[in-house]
Amino acid sequence: MAISHISVVSMPVKDQEVAKKFYTDVLGFTVTNDSTFDGGMRWLQLGVEGGETNISLVTWFPNMPAGSQQGIVFEVDDLEATIAHIQEQGVTIPTIETAP
Repeated sequence: MAISHISVVSMPVKDQEVAKKFYTDVLGFTVTNDSTFDGGMRWLQLGVEGGETNISLVTWFPNMPAGSQQGIVFEVDDLEATIAHIQEQGVTIPTIETAP
């Protein structure tokens, strides 16, 4: 058996609509699946053009509170331009102090 790639990473969020707007309008993700299952729970999956990995904005895991996902890295072509774009959308990006 050989795993070819990561298909989906679950991102715990408080409000799927607010998170969807951020990921699509600010970061440029596209919705790849938006459907309901098991009594109205929503499967909201997003991806980036040409990427093999998607994220699923989840609210239904009690052991995964909103904001608990840490350590995910998104690759960009131009970091400074991406930061400027995100800041233009009203998002504050914290700076990281590094030791000398």
